[in-house]
Amino acid sequence: MDESLLYDLLVVADLYLLPGLKRKCANELVDNYLRSDNLFDLLQMSRLYDLKKMEYSCINFLAMNLDEVKQK
Repeated sequence: MDESLLYDLLVVADLYLLPGLKRKCANELVDNYLRSDNLFDLLQMSRLYDLKKMEYSCINFLAMNLDEVKQK
């Protein structure tokens, strides 16, 4: 699935109160699309839509790749 489609689907899943779909979208984004260039977008999204596992994954990614993130 395309990254932008997953973003949109996550928003719609939150709007229509579909927590399972919201978690699946978040997991897919973290597993396949988490990079240093979109890290803060995903972190912001995780906080906005109350996705604790996604937030933890973003923070963990930041801790493990701090030098790479600082360069961007």
